[in-house]
Amino acid sequence: MSDIVCNISEWEDYNKDLLYLIEETMPKECKKFMRREGGRLRTKSRQTARAKVNKKTGNYLGSIKSSRAWKNSTGGYGVKAYASAPHAHLIEYGHYVYRRGVNTGKRTRAFYTMKEAHEAFQSAFWRDCDTFIGQLVENGMKGK
Repeated sequence: MSDIVCNISEWEDYNKDLLYLIEETMPKECKKFMRREGGRLRTKSRQTARAKVNKKTGNYLGSIKSSRAWKNSTGGYGVKAYASAPHAHLIEYGHYVYRRGVNTGKRTRAFYTMKEAHEAFQSAFWRDCDTFIGQLVENGMKGK
């Protein structure tokens, strides 16, 4: 009987070095990448909302924005896309219909546009992360 033994300590060291390279030596590039991805998420969210909500919704489509990129306390970077219209939550999650202050018992349709856009964007985001890390490794090896 043969046993296969895998030693992943070298991979762990490589990952630590890679994280150090990205977070400590190139923070501007990381923030720039996250801002770009936030813009792409905003675009995807607007496309999803335009396709799903085919009614006049006021300023809902124009209110979909992306936030600034930030670095949290654990060292990770983040960015978000959100709808800033005052009625965005009504379109996103639905609501009960009131007539003359009385609940009619009817509920409007919930579109969940942001959730759907997030799910559709995830694969593209991870693909972009892989290419970004590859570019950073190449630039880091060259000494740029």
